[in-house]
Amino acid sequence: MREPLDLRPSMLKWLEVTMPTTAVRFRPIGRDRIRALRAPEAKPQPPQQEPHMEWMKEAVDYVIFGILGLMGFVALWLTIERMLFLKRYRPADYAS
Repeated sequence: MREPLDLRPSMLKWLEVTMPTTAVRFRPIGRDRIRALRAPEAKPQPPQQEPHMEWMKEAVDYVIFGILGLMGFVALWLTIERMLFLKRYRPADYAS
């Protein structure tokens, strides 16, 4: 946060001559008024999301876990199928 302007008496006198209405704002007793005239700093607000977006964020997690589970099941299935095939395979039965 910026500090209020600190005007020296000579600067204040020059300001009173050139811009009398503005000089009133910068008088030492009016420093609190300067702070009041400044726009208050807005606190950052969290972004508002629609309920549909909240549902989609959770649904994406479930879809990813579902795909990973399906891939694990397919890998296990292929491994078992290959083991059963290799258990019955006899190289002597094939000529080449």
